[in-house]
Amino acid sequence: MQQQNKTLQRLTYAFGIFMILVLFLPTLLRGIAPRQTVQQQAENTPVPTAVPLPDPLTDFSGITFDEQYLHPSGLFTVDLPNGWTSTTTVNNRTQAQVTLNNGDLLSVVEVYIQQPAEPITSVEDLSAYFTSAVLASSWSRYRNPRELPRTLEEDRVIIDFVMEQNGVNYRAKHVATFDDQYIYVTRIVVPENQEALLFWLADEMPKHVHLLEQFADAPMGWVATFDQDTSFVFRHPNTWSQLTGGRGQIYSFTTPENAGVQISVTPDASIASEEDAIAYVSARHADAEILSVQAVERVGATGFAVAYSFADFDGAPQSGYAVLLNGETGHLYTAIAEIPQGGVDLNDVEARGSFVDLGSAMDSFGLLLGLNLPELPPLPTPTPRPSATPVVESTPEATPEAEMTEEAQASSEAEATEESDTTTESGE
Repeated sequence: MQQQNKTLQRLTYAFGIFMILVLFLPTLLRGIAPRQTVQQQAENTPVPTAVPLPDPLTDFSGITFDEQYLHPSGLFTVDLPNGWTSTTTVNNRTQAQVTLNNGDLLSVVEVYIQQPAEPITSVEDLSAYFTSAVLASSWSRYRNPRELPRTLEEDRVIIDFVMEQNGVNYRAKHVATFDDQYIYVTRIVVPENQEALLFWLADEMPKHVHLLEQFADAPMGWVATFDQDTSFVFRHPNTWSQLTGGRGQIYSFTTPENAGVQISVTPDASIASEEDAIAYVSARHADAEILSVQAVERVGATGFAVAYSFADFDGAPQSGYAVLLNGETGHLYTAIAEIPQGGVDLNDVEARGSFVDLGSAMDSFGLLLGLNLPELPPLPTPTPRPSATPVVESTPEATPEAEMTEEAQASSEAEATEESDTTTESGE
């Protein structure tokens, strides 16, 4: 018995040693084995592809300014250098801007009109307006823009810059002038190897920016509707909605105050007198009460403005304002505004009240002549509706049977008449 216990004890010890080896031998072997370093291959960082630079341009005789660009605000035009096309615009209460791009030369021309909070009275004021913060935000699309020393001349400020984009080093010029109302800025950006082009554009482009004098005192941020086919222009707040309009169509607008405006052009027509103007309104509203009539003169046209009052279909009082212009083009241009309020003489600026913007918009109605905008494609010729083909009723030809039937009928009628006569005579 004692011998069996000793044997069992030996087996227990042996099993314990075996389990220890099973559990700890792998760890022991890993500690003895030499360490191996596993290297993870890093992903390749793509190298920016360098943009090939165009050859330096030194002969500018091929750059012409044959076509014009009209800004959506209607405030100014730009003579377009061929090769540059308009890409983006800004039109808000303080700035009207357009960007012109030339992809072949990697060149950008930016033109804008700025309305400062306070009038600029000197070139020193103009320079002070363009703070580092203002300029830094304007170059936000470029890397590392750096201003070089400024040049202040008698009537303008010139600021040079260097900057980078897509691995290309650029040079830029910021040319600013002013008057008693606006700041005018032309900015040129070219690759650093186009220095001659930079100086040439900086001298030339400001000469090709033209403020439209008829809107010089007009509010900024408004939209100009210009019909290139008939040459009329109409400026209005950007809060208005255009309901209809387009080439060869009647234009109509609605305002947040529930006023409506309709513009149309009648070829080869005119309003010759004040009486004709009143008759035009009366034909539109037979019950119209004429409040006032004024002769008006606009760029490229003269005519009459008729203020009137009327009732709508429900009998609600309304007021209207018809501007009727005889254009130098030989067309009659009409703008009709109507408001949901009776007895308002819109010829009287003081009486316009909450409709002052409407009155100002109607005052802007006129013509823009002499622009050299890119030519529009011809209007499609209306397809005439097919006319109804008249239905011709065929008259059947007389046949022998028909002739015989007619003769038989006539003979029968004659015989019946003779019999009737005979009967009558017998009766007598």
